[in-house]
Amino acid sequence: MITDKLSDLDSERWLLQSMFLLEEANDIASTMITINDFKDDRHRLVWKHQQRLHEKGKALDSLLLVASMK
Repeated sequence: MITDKLSDLDSERWLLQSMFLLEEANDIASTMITINDFKDDRHRLVWKHQQRLHEKGKALDSLLLVASMK
């Protein structure tokens, strides 16, 4: 079960960071993970904005992510 894999904060951070490295990681994770799988509210916020950018077809980078969060 995916939720069990994200039960520690290191796993959550690893998943979020992987989105910056591989576009395919976002494609795969977005079909398996939901915002509710994250325990940390900060990670939920990052996930929400990463997914918005992904849905708009934008390549994920830190500048776009920060801008979308403002």
